[in-house]
Order: sequence, then C-alpha cells, then structure tokens
Amino acid sequence: MNRWLLLALAWVPLACSSPPPDPLYPLHSQRDAAYLCRIPYTETYDQNQAWTRARPVLVIVHDSRATVYFENDQTQQVPLEPGMVIPSGSYACPR
Repeated sequence: MNRWLLLALAWVPLACSSPPPDPLYPLHSQRDAAYLCRIPYTETYDQNQAWTRARPVLVIVHDSRATVYFENDQTQQVPLEPGMVIPSGSYACPR
C-alpha cells in the first residue's frame, strides 16, 4: 500500500508540470529568436569570416538590436526589424 502511495506522490508533480514546448508550433518569440540566429549567415553580414563556420549558441535581444553569440566566442550585432516584436532577454539558438 505504501509503495503505491509513494508512486502516486512521485507522479503528481510530473502530471501537474507544464508540457514541453511543441516543436511543431513554437512560440512567436522562439521563431523570432531562431530567425535572429540565422541572420548573420546572410550575404549582408557575411564579411566576418571568423564565425561563418561556427554555430550560433545564444542571442541576447536589446531594445533595437540583438547580439548573436557563437560557439567560438565571436559575436555579431544584428539590428531588429521594424515589425519584430520580441521581449528583451536571452534566447538559446536552435541546433
């Protein structure tokens, strides 16, 4: 009896927690962060060859710009587009 009670008590926090984010329907901020992670690879930003083969790891969004951090400790500043509404903060880049 105690074993079933312990099992039920262990299961309740897992059942009450929020589900993991759905990759088929990402949040708007997740889509914008993924877009910001891809912007440095376009031809207008492609002059700095030090990070072109590195993977973006993190993007930090400020009021009017974003900073993309790469796995080789390089950074790239990206201006936010006028229609982009993303809260300030840090976001992980998708793999």
